Amino acid sequence: MAPSRTAAQLPEATICRSARRPGQPPATTTSMTATIATTCEDMRPASSAPAKIVVTAFSTSVYRLQIIVDLAEQFGRKVAFVGRGMQHTSQIATDLGYLRIPPRLLIKDMDVRDYPGEDIVCLCTGSQGEPLAALPRIAIDDHRHVKLAREDVVVFSSRVIPGNEKSIGRVMNHVARRGATIVADGQKHVHVSGHGSEEELKLMLSLIRPRYFVPIHGEYRQLARHARVAARVSPTTRVVLAENGDLIRFDEDGVTFASHLDGSRHRLTPERAVEIQELLDATVTMALDECTPYPIERSVLAESMRRSMRWAERSKAAFRERAGYGLFGIVQGGVDPELRLESAARLVDLGFEGYAIGGLAVGEGQRLMFEIVGLTAPALPEDRPRYLMGVGKPADLIGAVGRGIDLFDCVLPTRSGRTAQAWTAGGPLNLRNQRHADDPSPLEPGCPCAACRDHSRAYLHHLTRAGEILGAMLLTWHNLHYYQRLMAEARAAIEAGRFADVFRRAAAEPAGSDAEADGCAPRMRPA
Repeated sequence: MAPSRTAAQLPEATICRSARRPGQPPATTTSMTATIATTCEDMRPASSAPAKIVVTAFSTSVYRLQIIVDLAEQFGRKVAFVGRGMQHTSQIATDLGYLRIPPRLLIKDMDVRDYPGEDIVCLCTGSQGEPLAALPRIAIDDHRHVKLAREDVVVFSSRVIPGNEKSIGRVMNHVARRGATIVADGQKHVHVSGHGSEEELKLMLSLIRPRYFVPIHGEYRQLARHARVAARVSPTTRVVLAENGDLIRFDEDGVTFASHLDGSRHRLTPERAVEIQELLDATVTMALDECTPYPIERSVLAESMRRSMRWAERSKAAFRERAGYGLFGIVQGGVDPELRLESAARLVDLGFEGYAIGGLAVGEGQRLMFEIVGLTAPALPEDRPRYLMGVGKPADLIGAVGRGIDLFDCVLPTRSGRTAQAWTAGGPLNLRNQRHADDPSPLEPGCPCAACRDHSRAYLHHLTRAGEILGAMLLTWHNLHYYQRLMAEARAAIEAGRFADVFRRAAAEPAGSDAEADGCAPRMRPA
């Protein structure tokens, strides 16, 4: 038996190499049926991680659709067909008597958001990675009704047609980035030809318990699978997912990273971060901090938060006070109430011109985000601005304002504009949809922005489908105008003493609703 090792002798970090297995064996109906049944069994409502199951298959494989429908009925889940091909084919098969769907089992895709994840199985198109099919759009968060959450399971039930390996791999990588689990024939276990199998990886982690674990050399889906195994086997280990070109260095002094443009290395310390922002003449300077992922081990989260507090103190010492300029501290602590309050108290003791709440909107969901905001904001001074970083959708903004937040920043209005999505008083619109092709109406009636004033939905649809940059510019213009108008109306409602009505209306509307859903009530209409 090997001699025992002290904590001081254990390695600081473990780097694990993986490799993609060449090709995938064809999926058989029997093996995939067993896989889906096992997945349903493992994810019963009593499970510790209830989540929805998304299955992609050929819409013409009616026999397989029937098997999945039967399994959903067996395990008490509703079924939603997602994607036009899946919806049309299933309807024809049902009408002809080839597909039997029990009463009240089938729901519309637009109703998926109204059910708990553990009650849903989504059958969707896109098994071969077709860009406009349902699953590839779900994987990049571009579908109107179906959104992937962490711990959801995506099952690739169809065999890979030769030549489609790369496109399917890209979809899998996007699914993995959303935190969902991938189930595919031939990829059930972490195994790397010439390197370690999953059991060997578990044994290694159990023996050495490294402080950090970094899976490398593989596509994101393999890295994510390795990371899940490591987090399950060694909860005290901090798992870091890095992709090609990333450079990681852990130290108390600061962070070293590689440029995504040319690979050049850069060093950032609290003092250097403050200096750069002063050179940029930033009126609001942010203290250097570390934004942790979700979920994360509490001990690692606490260590990171306290390091950020030490960096905040160094940032304050480096900041040159002058009229019209201010330094903001950033509250960290993940979704742990005790750590959040500890971080807020430390920053208030240091004293800043403003206070930011960071480390949210990283996958924890709106309900949990609001809980943490509602806990943290009252712990910060009322006479200083309170800023929620990286948020969000219109309902997120109104909900956060109602909990004491004054400032926001988010890429969503511009990113949505670049991906053909427009935010309106009635909800988000996807201008790629064919229903807009002959629509002469403005994007949002009554909106004075140039996109709405001068152009029709049909023209904006044409621009986006043709890939014209003008389409992205006009939709971005409109989205920014809508967000500014929404916040102006919120300020006016506060001054008039009627913000409570706006807040209640936002809270009553389901997150993720879409203006194009038939019968969908308008959401976030400016007061």
